[in-house]
Amino acid sequence: MHLADRFQAPILCILSIMIGLPLGWWLRDNQNKFELLVAPNNKAESLSDHTIATSTTEPSLVNIKTTHQKIRSEFIQALDSKQLDDALIIFQHHEKFHSDMAAELHHELINKVRHYHNNNNSEQAISILEFFTQHHYQDNELLSELATCYIAESQFSKALEVYTNARSYSYAKEEIRWFDEKIHQMARSLFEESKGLDLEGLIPIFLRLSYLEPDYSFYRLALAESYLMLNDIESAIRELLILQMDDELNEQASQLLARLLPLPINEDSENKKTIVPLSGSGGHFVVDTMAGNQHNVRLLIDTGASLTTLPHRILAELQQKKQARKIGYIDMTTATGIHRTPLYRLDQFQIGDFLVSNLEAAEFGPVDQNIDGLLGMNILNHFNFFIDQNLHQLSLMPRQME
Repeated sequence: MHLADRFQAPILCILSIMIGLPLGWWLRDNQNKFELLVAPNNKAESLSDHTIATSTTEPSLVNIKTTHQKIRSEFIQALDSKQLDDALIIFQHHEKFHSDMAAELHHELINKVRHYHNNNNSEQAISILEFFTQHHYQDNELLSELATCYIAESQFSKALEVYTNARSYSYAKEEIRWFDEKIHQMARSLFEESKGLDLEGLIPIFLRLSYLEPDYSFYRLALAESYLMLNDIESAIRELLILQMDDELNEQASQLLARLLPLPINEDSENKKTIVPLSGSGGHFVVDTMAGNQHNVRLLIDTGASLTTLPHRILAELQQKKQARKIGYIDMTTATGIHRTPLYRLDQFQIGDFLVSNLEAAEFGPVDQNIDGLLGMNILNHFNFFIDQNLHQLSLMPRQME
């Protein structure tokens, strides 16, 4: 017998023990898993579904619901205790991650301020909204709630400012239209409330509104009457001249202008009528007038121009003779855009047999080498006038003044 044959059996025995013992221990530890692997598929799936349902889903939903309730309670408690900094931190933390919790807190915030407002605690509602809108100044829902609270307290100027800010952050046409209606309503309420009082504080408000919505003529009327209360006649006249072209307020503007710019200086001219010859054709007519005491000027009749215009050469000469003075500047809209130009006041201006005093004229022109400027509606509105294109005549009769 060879030596290798003598040790072969013991070696195989030792190897069997070394391999068998670990394998036995592994099978014992993984018996459950092995049974699951060899079980039918439907049994494995059933066990898996049950495990997920009982150990994962139900506890997670309960935890989320409990957590949300806790956050809402902390947020509301901070609002009620006037700890607005804490409330804002909670709100902004969840808003940062765009979570559903942020929407829930926003809803709770609206409900809370409405609760205060409906229970005669507008002061607390306003305090909360003013604080939050400082940080969330583009939140139109919060801004609308704040304006509603201001209106309830008759704080129309604040409500108007809030609506104006909210409109500037709006993009949808329907939303902008809604805010415009609210702004118009508040502007009229504010104006009526302030009538007969010091209107100086309204001027910046209505200047801003007229800039934002230049076609809404009521703003200019409010400005004109505010200027009149402050005895700023020049500014009032400037606004009223623009209003003469408005379909709704032209009559009211003309009546105010008639008191500010009395016509004519002849006491016996109330029933007097004059006919002035015209030159030109094709709907474009030129009339000879006189600026100052003796400065003949040829003007193109322009019923679309609110102001009469004269060139710098003539206005400078009248100013040198102390028959005109510069009173400020005005923005004029022309075919080439908006131009800021000097505004003058002439002591007198003659058309036909009539003299007009304190006439405003803008520096502009000349129209061409034969026409000095434009005859605007601030002259024609003093008269009942008719242009006879066949006879080339301008008929003028002073309007009856109250």
